[in-house]
Amino acid sequence: MSRKLENLNNNQNKTTSDLNEKNQELKSIFIDKHDWKKSNIISDTDWITITPTISASDKTTIKNQLLPQSVIFNNNFNINLPKRYLPFLQANLIIKTPSELQTVGVLSYNQGTYEGDYFEVYGNNISNLIYKGTSRPIYYLHTQNDLISGKFTEPYTKAIYRAVITYTEGGDEYKIDGTLIEILIRENVGGLTPAGNQNYDEWDSFIDPGYVSSKHYAKFNSLSNTEVTMRAIKHEHRWLEFDPPHVSPPFEYEEITDIEDVSVNKLFSSVNRELYKVKLASKYKKISGVYVLQSIGDFTFDSLTQTLISRSFTFLGYWLFYEPTTKYLFGIIDSDPVVIEGDFHKKELTNLPQDPNRDWTTILFYRNPEPHPLSTLGGVIAKGEKQLALSNLYPSDINPDKFNLNVKGVFLLQSQALEAEDIEYPVYNDTYIQDAISYVPTENHILKKVYYYRGQNLPIDYKIQIVLINPNDFFDRKTYEL
Repeated sequence: MSRKLENLNNNQNKTTSDLNEKNQELKSIFIDKHDWKKSNIISDTDWITITPTISASDKTTIKNQLLPQSVIFNNNFNINLPKRYLPFLQANLIIKTPSELQTVGVLSYNQGTYEGDYFEVYGNNISNLIYKGTSRPIYYLHTQNDLISGKFTEPYTKAIYRAVITYTEGGDEYKIDGTLIEILIRENVGGLTPAGNQNYDEWDSFIDPGYVSSKHYAKFNSLSNTEVTMRAIKHEHRWLEFDPPHVSPPFEYEEITDIEDVSVNKLFSSVNRELYKVKLASKYKKISGVYVLQSIGDFTFDSLTQTLISRSFTFLGYWLFYEPTTKYLFGIIDSDPVVIEGDFHKKELTNLPQDPNRDWTTILFYRNPEPHPLSTLGGVIAKGEKQLALSNLYPSDINPDKFNLNVKGVFLLQSQALEAEDIEYPVYNDTYIQDAISYVPTENHILKKVYYYRGQNLPIDYKIQIVLINPNDFFDRKTYEL
């Protein structure tokens, strides 16, 4: 028992000591008495009516969800007050709201949004996926991630590479940098013929279907800076003797045999000719050690007339085709002329395959099938804030006790998401049917409504009061607020 009494006595002595210390601190700061009431209003604004701001992104796909609104305030007050009282100034924000709105300090909520226009395309039936995703023009570069996520299948693609070729020509050094669309390699066969001609084989893979000379089967199956595996057309060049007559050396003529769709694998170091055609490329010339841009376009490097310094190939992605024949690039575009369907434009398949490159009797074209459009929710935190800044209005020798007090910040309100805003999505169930040459669409289009919801945007009233807190109360609360 004596131990408990001793502890109580020690605690009481410490409390008394703390109070005396605070009292001495106050006396050292203030000379006069502090007998004003606890909330002495020294300045305030009139009631200000304002409609809170709702951000364009603060919407949801879920009705009745709580969403934020905000009001930005920025007010200045002229204060006449001895400098020693400045730490005891406080700005009070008073807000009057309708019942539909409530003030909050922090709000954790979900922003909701619907996906964009969505499409699925199949050959004959849904077991033959051509593409699923958003609208894409032909020559769109689909990524490796698109392939991995199942937006298309690899047999309907050509791999696309960036090529950077540096070389010399006429004593100058050049660099071309763009999309690789052709590789031609040559390999000599045997020695020279009796007439001094060279037999050789060439493999030419020209992958761009926008060129007449390209082949639909042409593909770069794998490509590195040192080696290529590709499907190509093979040209066999052979020099043959005229018969008769026989002379020495004999008269020879060149015979070229073309073999379609040949797979070839070669190390670049083992070939006798390299030709690269680069599309949408930049051409640079080295001037005083710096590559300077000369022009933009399609360029060709040929080791028969130019000297190779270096080659570099980087995988970029895929061009997508309707069928494994890879003759016609896949694309979805706006109809021409443009037709409005709900909140979107009418879309159609473009660059459709023609005979003899047609694997499908029908092509199925779906737009926003169930459950699309999908809704996505993302968590967000909103919070209010208040800042006070003091500054002298005049130099201290004129009026040292006159100050400007700036009060600014943002306060937050919440309301239920009840204001509906509809979006009309086109829904397609179209079938492209083979005709004599290509495909003709049979259309089945309807509109589907979905809704966004926003908070109710109602006016509120607020005012700001500047209050001088009694120093005794300030210190008491500071010490014993727990």
